[in-house]
Amino acid sequence: MPVAMAVLLVNVPRGHVPADPVDGRTTISIPVPPAVPLPTLSEAVKASALPARTTRETECLARTVYFEARGDGLEGQLAVARTVINRTRSDLFPDTICGVVRQRSQFSFVHDRVIPEVDRETPAWRKAVAIATLARRGWPSRAGTALFFHAAYVSPDWRWRRPSLGRIGAHLFYS
Repeated sequence: MPVAMAVLLVNVPRGHVPADPVDGRTTISIPVPPAVPLPTLSEAVKASALPARTTRETECLARTVYFEARGDGLEGQLAVARTVINRTRSDLFPDTICGVVRQRSQFSFVHDRVIPEVDRETPAWRKAVAIATLARRGWPSRAGTALFFHAAYVSPDWRWRRPSLGRIGAHLFYS
């Protein structure tokens, strides 16, 4: 495999390295290892180990991914997670993930501000934790600035009042 080369211009005292006759700087070629390709979302999820403990915020986000999108593809799950995170940055919603998820009448799986338990032995839970962790670390999503979403099989009245950002997996997203 060919080695990439980077050219670096440095000021070197005269007499140490042959100087460039034009401006006294020396050109040095340094081998640079080839760029490591970034992993795909699928590779990043597969490489994620289930932590012994998760933070409260990651737990709330993972449960949201689990209950809202566990049957969806990874991009759809990530879009749901990023939308919840986007809400924490909006004046319209609480400033914590758990606050957003527990906010009254926002998520159908939450009853009386209680987020149900999950079966922690399932692959769907491990995937939800990985997605939540990646989303909190800033993994980019096509959801962009979305603040709202709903499953494609429902038609909430509010959808007409929000600009549509399109469909990702089984959900429609709005700003």
